Amino acid sequence: DMELNRQHPLAEALGELTRERLFQRVLLRGLTQEDVGRFVDMTSGHAAPRGLAEAVYTQTEGNPLFVTEVVRLLVQEGELGAEQVRETDSWTIRIPEGVREVIGRRLNRLSQRCNEALTVASLVGREFTSAQLAPLVEDTTDDRLFEVLEEALAARVIEELPQSVGRYQFTHALIQETLSGELSTTRKVRLHAHIAETLERYYGDEADTNAAELVYHFSEAEAVLGTDRLAHYSVIAGERALSAYAWEEAQDHFQRALAVKENHKVDSETAALRSGLGRAQVAMGLITEGEGNLSRAFDLYVESGDPVHAVAIADHPYAMPLLRLLPGLISHTLELVTPESLQAGRVLCNHGICLGTTRNGYLGAQEAFGQALAIARRDHDQSLEMRALSSSANIDGMHLRWTESLDKSLQAIELASLVDEPVFKIRGHFWAGNSLLCGLGDVAGARSQFSQMLTDAEQLRDRT
Repeated sequence: DMELNRQHPLAEALGELTRERLFQRVLLRGLTQEDVGRFVDMTSGHAAPRGLAEAVYTQTEGNPLFVTEVVRLLVQEGELGAEQVRETDSWTIRIPEGVREVIGRRLNRLSQRCNEALTVASLVGREFTSAQLAPLVEDTTDDRLFEVLEEALAARVIEELPQSVGRYQFTHALIQETLSGELSTTRKVRLHAHIAETLERYYGDEADTNAAELVYHFSEAEAVLGTDRLAHYSVIAGERALSAYAWEEAQDHFQRALAVKENHKVDSETAALRSGLGRAQVAMGLITEGEGNLSRAFDLYVESGDPVHAVAIADHPYAMPLLRLLPGLISHTLELVTPESLQAGRVLCNHGICLGTTRNGYLGAQEAFGQALAIARRDHDQSLEMRALSSSANIDGMHLRWTESLDKSLQAIELASLVDEPVFKIRGHFWAGNSLLCGLGDVAGARSQFSQMLTDAEQLRDRT
């Protein structure tokens, strides 16, 4: 696992051999996840679940020595017996002592100053920059830091990331884990506190952009720094994850912050966390849990005299399964929102869906959509117009009014060239396809709409 520089004695010998064409250079790569799975199967004597192979591969990154040692440890501890494998849903893979010793020998060849800098870097993360590290490593000038990083690069403990200057990563996650694992809990917590506050100052006005990174360090330093900034950055990181369609990540941020605020006074931040958690859960299909958190957040905002944030909960473009559970909340919001405003238009779209899912609510639903559409066109808001059309097409389709549904769906799709609203475009293709298939019997046309819907859905997935 070493690159030879031109000063290394072996480099000249290899050059001579290459000139004589007496050997062929073979590039050895790590094992794939499938290779790791087959090795675990052979070692354990029975088919291991995919989750186990994935956990071993993730921890070892396919390094054959590390794979062998990890699997050997699992066998020694009886973790690969048929009964244990069947009963285990998640796997935690520890670093075997043999692997620690191998990594330790490599680290021992480095200077003390280099090991100290790498230890701090191991708590920053798998990736780090020299700019991040500079204020964290005590009594080290920029030139000296550059020297120790060059030392670590030469030893292949870290590597430079391509197409970037001053950005590095540990060549293997186990090297990072070994370095951080050598610290006592107290030392680790204090270092995380130092890193959290230093990075917060370093990022300055860009702190919110790096909220997820700050959440990690403030969470690890909770015993020293408390929970205020942890909760603050968790809200920001969660909202950024929601914007990136990273639902599970958003849920983790909001749940972590709510846990640390459990014994604190309920405040607007608590409401924001419940609102974010509810939206993440709904997106993940956890409708009941999401409805409970959204309703609680709405009530907290109303009770605290904050109608702006209460209305913001109700104007979000939720899917129909949730809106069926929120008719009371949506109706209440119509009393809080400024009439004829764009926000009123968004709430009216949700109100229309609530009405349209009931047996006799079609006319009331179309009246709500008509009001929303009029507001959108008055204010030239194509996003709201697209939302109103796709929502109205949804209810038309539910009530088997295929002609109306097709017409509105096609109008919504046409607006997609003007605004970036992938969810409404996907819904437009869905109901256009259903209308063509069920209402007009146009199989080819329906297939075209569903094909485009799938393409758009895959593009949306790739944004995460």
